[in-house]
Amino acid sequence: MTDPTLAFYDQQAARYAEDFDGVDPAPLQRFMADLAPGGRVLDLGCGAGWASAMLAAAGFRVRAVDGAPGLVAQAQARGVAAELMLFEDLDETAAYDGVFASFSLLHAPKAEMPDHLARIRAALRPEGRLYLGMKLGAGEKRDRFNRLYAYWSEEELRAAVRTAGFTVAETVEDAAPGMAGEVEPLIHLYAHV
Repeated sequence: MTDPTLAFYDQQAARYAEDFDGVDPAPLQRFMADLAPGGRVLDLGCGAGWASAMLAAAGFRVRAVDGAPGLVAQAQARGVAAELMLFEDLDETAAYDGVFASFSLLHAPKAEMPDHLARIRAALRPEGRLYLGMKLGAGEKRDRFNRLYAYWSEEELRAAVRTAGFTVAETVEDAAPGMAGEVEPLIHLYAHV
């Protein structure tokens, strides 16, 4: 695995699963409240599968994907039928009622975000819902684990999502610590087709 970010998550999958099991479910609950019962949801960058497990328990049909084999294995160990897939491999059309991308696309270079959002837009059905969890800030940098992070202001994230054909319904800002131990400002964006 040549990508340092994916390599980190592959090697540290068990630690990641332990550290982020039971994270604040409020953003996921807010996302689920906008979906029709039994809808089909793509968990894009599912990590260790906690959100996919909650979605399935709530009656949604879930496709869980991640780019790190170790995280896919962690999700599978908790009973989630996770698959290995990169963001750029998403090529479905009108297949999902919602896409839940919780702090996964923040690892994509900013220059690639228009393509990723276009793929998500194409994969959603009419009235489809999108959740994006991202870090607030400016530019791109690698952390002490050599993971790439793209930081967004609320205004530029809203603009990118609108340009991709979405209507932004709400944004919520907060802060939380990551694996590097630093508390960083976050943004939760809820949008629809």
